[in-house]
Amino acid sequence: MRDSNKALIEANLDKLRDRLKIAVIFGGDRRKEGAVITETHNPRSDKSYEYVADDIMQALQNAGFKHVIKLPEDMTLGAELVRHEIDMCWLNSGGTQGVASVTHAPALLELLGVPYVGHNPLNAGILDSKHIFKSLLVTMGIDTAEFLVFDPAVESDVLMQKRIDAVFGDYGGAFIAKPVSGRASQHVHHVTRRHELLGVIHEIKGVTHGPVILEKYLSGREYTMASIGPVIYRKGRLFDHQAPFVFSGVERKLDADEKIFTSMDVKKISNDRLSLLNPTFDAEAWSRMAVATRRIFSELNLSAGIRADFRADEEGNIHVLEANPKPDLKRPTESQTSLICAGLPQFDMTYEDLILSMLLNKIHLLATYQPKMAPKVLSLLNA
Repeated sequence: MRDSNKALIEANLDKLRDRLKIAVIFGGDRRKEGAVITETHNPRSDKSYEYVADDIMQALQNAGFKHVIKLPEDMTLGAELVRHEIDMCWLNSGGTQGVASVTHAPALLELLGVPYVGHNPLNAGILDSKHIFKSLLVTMGIDTAEFLVFDPAVESDVLMQKRIDAVFGDYGGAFIAKPVSGRASQHVHHVTRRHELLGVIHEIKGVTHGPVILEKYLSGREYTMASIGPVIYRKGRLFDHQAPFVFSGVERKLDADEKIFTSMDVKKISNDRLSLLNPTFDAEAWSRMAVATRRIFSELNLSAGIRADFRADEEGNIHVLEANPKPDLKRPTESQTSLICAGLPQFDMTYEDLILSMLLNKIHLLATYQPKMAPKVLSLLNA
């Protein structure tokens, strides 16, 4: 069935280009009149990602899709999907406001019966909740830095300090303190003085309103690797890799005074900040990351792209830091790239190939294993 549906999609790709109505969803502005009932707070970020939505929309149009629009994630979304007769969405939003904001758009689309490129609500929440994701890594036997989670709203300083001392004992090294949910290294602190930890935890809590994760600082090299589903579009053809497709294995270069990779909001990601790994010449690092990334994708039953972040300890052992559920899909330029796009040329893929791969991966998944979840889309294939 996998092969027959791959052939079905290939044979009807022009039909999809002509008829499929797609909406690319970006983060709404809760301050805008009519966006929400009551403005609250987004613990994750206030970034809309609208400029990336523009890149995705343009790539789909370049690939021949004739009906592509963009819409904000706010309370008008359902009505706008009806008004534009949208068949399928592409989720490029980190959420507009509220707790677990990355889960809201996929939950709404599940309720409305609109298929989408993006993580389902449960997986979006797991991946964006670093403490829950790291707990799963532990149960899977995948190396990750030792950690604790704190919420000053439910635990006194005395109890938090007791837990720190009980778990980390006489460890004299540095720590990383960061929000359990977030993006682009925002509010991430490198802490070398143990007596300052509680103050940093309170500071992060005050800004994000959410829990705080504390983990041992790993001082080795820093890496990332991307993964999407197994069906890849390249040079006008679909290829089924029979397993999650991993690519863009990258070492993030740190300046002498950088303890962690500086946020893209502060310092753009240019090619001179990256070193592209080669599956042959960097076989050990590539293999370790590829195995971990594929396991995360498969065992969490993911259906959309991720970027797994890694860091080596002082002995060179590679640990998973997190898996980003919404990796930056900005189109690369001469002066700026994105971590997920940096390695596309290694696999003879363009930006349009990546975007089309992510779309057709989801359509192939729906056609093969979840046909009842997308009757309108599949009717276009069988018309």
